[in-house]
Amino acid sequence: MEYPFSYKNTYGILYNGLSKSLMFILVFVLTLSTGLSTGVFAKSADNNKVNYCDDLEKLGDVSYQNFDGVTKKVIKIKDTKKFGEISGMNVKPTGEITLVVPMVKSTPKLIDRTGPDVTNLAGQYVKLKRESEACGTKKIRSSSYAPPGGKMIISETVSASYNANVSVSAEAVSAGVGFSVTKGYTVSDEQTITVPAGKTGIITAYPWYQTYEFDVMERRPWPLEDVVVGSGTAYLPIGVCFVPKVL
Repeated sequence: MEYPFSYKNTYGILYNGLSKSLMFILVFVLTLSTGLSTGVFAKSADNNKVNYCDDLEKLGDVSYQNFDGVTKKVIKIKDTKKFGEISGMNVKPTGEITLVVPMVKSTPKLIDRTGPDVTNLAGQYVKLKRESEACGTKKIRSSSYAPPGGKMIISETVSASYNANVSVSAEAVSAGVGFSVTKGYTVSDEQTITVPAGKTGIITAYPWYQTYEFDVMERRPWPLEDVVVGSGTAYLPIGVCFVPKVL
């Protein structure tokens, strides 16, 4: 007797479904183990430290000034002690710190997305959460100026980078944020300083970054949902942050 839904048919459906799930798990395990054995899932070696623009603005007053025809954001730091703590700089409590940051960003070449989306093929991918801007703490250059002052001109290649609290490949991060996190990008800008008689001027240049906070996602076999296994931040150089001082 034939039944509308026989045991044989049920077993065939279950077997086929189970085979597909097992195959997905096998492929995922092989991909993960291969990545671990070859070091593909290594973290970025550059543990970048930055000061976020929002945090810096809370330490002082914000204004906009014209420098040789270019409008820039000027942050005058009042809480210099706190600034020294978060930036790692040795700052006198009574000193004045001024940060000059660009209003116009550089436009680095982004990844060509016309090819296959690698995020659909990998066991891991990243999901963007928030974008912000930040001033790096690693100096590009620092120069002294005698009266009446001078100008610093910067055109340097700064490396992009990322960090995460779990192992995730640079390829997965690059695909998720839209730029290569292993390449260098040229940042260009200039800054003038006026130095009174009897004083010395110093301009220090730092990288200005667009930051991308992300979750590290790990794929799960159907019908399970992908899960968050970690988080991280990618750093794209977009300009120069200047710190002019008169001593």
